[in-house]
Amino acid sequence: MEQPARVRRCGHGEAAGPATIRAGTSEEGNDLRSGASESRSVQRRREQHDAGLDAKPVVTPLALRPYQREAVDRILAVKRGIIQAPPGAGKSAIIGGILAATPRKCWLVLVHRRLLETQLTAQLCRYGVSGVGALEAAGTTARVVVSTWQSVYAHHKRGAAWIIRLLASIDGVCVDEVQCAPSPCLSSLLEQTNTEYRVGLSATPLLRQDGRNKWTLGFFGDVAYRIEAPGLADAGALSKPTVKFAPAPPTHGSGYRATVVDNAVRNRVLGDIAAKTPKPALVLVNHVEHGQRLYEELATRSLRVRFLSQTNSDAERDDGIAKLRSGALDALIATPIFDAGVDIPELASVVVASGGRSAIACIQRLGRVMRPAPGKTQCQLWDIADEGTDRVKENAAERAKAYAMAGFDVAYDSRTVVASVQPQRGFADVPGVLPSRIRHGLGRATSCPVTYKPSTKRTTPYGYGNVRPRFGLLDVVIVLWAIGVLIMFRLTCA
Repeated sequence: MEQPARVRRCGHGEAAGPATIRAGTSEEGNDLRSGASESRSVQRRREQHDAGLDAKPVVTPLALRPYQREAVDRILAVKRGIIQAPPGAGKSAIIGGILAATPRKCWLVLVHRRLLETQLTAQLCRYGVSGVGALEAAGTTARVVVSTWQSVYAHHKRGAAWIIRLLASIDGVCVDEVQCAPSPCLSSLLEQTNTEYRVGLSATPLLRQDGRNKWTLGFFGDVAYRIEAPGLADAGALSKPTVKFAPAPPTHGSGYRATVVDNAVRNRVLGDIAAKTPKPALVLVNHVEHGQRLYEELATRSLRVRFLSQTNSDAERDDGIAKLRSGALDALIATPIFDAGVDIPELASVVVASGGRSAIACIQRLGRVMRPAPGKTQCQLWDIADEGTDRVKENAAERAKAYAMAGFDVAYDSRTVVASVQPQRGFADVPGVLPSRIRHGLGRATSCPVTYKPSTKRTTPYGYGNVRPRFGLLDVVIVLWAIGVLIMFRLTCA
């Protein structure tokens, strides 16, 4: 039996008649209904849409803060550009303001995760933005389509005609986490659009370290409006974070597993930090196995804790977040699914257990704890000053530099040490002061503007990107050989 799938098409000012695609009778229909698993996914998304969007959510009038209004006005004036806003500055409100100010324009709003798609769709509906719909909500018309770019790309790659018509009919495209614009799927979609408005939002739009920031600039133009986190924290719009590094013993071996996942003493240090830090807390890891080990570590300290990863369903994640916000849980341990976009204003502290060196990830993690909540004035972010191999030392210095680059003070707490761990050589003897290794790595980062672009050069104890020449025996032999060749050449010529 044929099952029609009705797909929206937006025009200027009104929704055009939806096109009808019949499964089994066209290539597009086969694309949409190919495979039982995809059918279940589409059905589940349709049920979520019916339950969330058609239930007439409570509308809260959109009242923009002054800086949000300025950002909206700037985009309306230039029509293309990037809004650099720290996490917690209200990017969804800014997006809602732009959409509300252009009621006769059709928009495609792209995010990078399903959870963010659901959150943003619900927020736009609460703000009273008209005509908000999801990509998988077949049978509806929408002026504003909110979707992950992976979903749009998957349909476009299969040649679905309704996606091609959708991309050709929109008047504006808005991309959250615009630093991902150089990714293959998102860049491919942006190349297919020629819109009047093109807006990108991110706390770290131009901090990629792979030399591909020029792609972002090419698609969206330069930063049109910048919102600085320290100013919002001083004004009370964001909670002001205290960033602290705790020492860890030198690691033995090499590789991420040996230095982070299987490092039992490091995990005990993380357990001590999670036990003493203000609650509720969020502990961030990269690997599922590391999260499981930290879950066992925190459970021995009688903490009410839950571990969430990409294997958990949306309902399980929502339940964990709700219990953390209500106080039923002391801490959540989460994989990178919680690095960006997750809104838990009640968080009092974040513990970064994953290591790494990405400046983008560091600033996004700061944003998890800076979101304002009633009665919340300060918050904490804890990281580990790893010792051992040159790589883990450099990674710790890069993270410290990223936190300072965001405009916040970075402190070193030598008192956070388990009983079996002694302070290591190379750390400062005075508590509350950064190790010299990290201080040199920071350089003048604390006074750098937000637009500072980190170098891809290696961080060394002699300054950021400055490598002190080191001469070994082989270098001496090469120099002497070169001198001998030069002397022989001169004698031969004479």
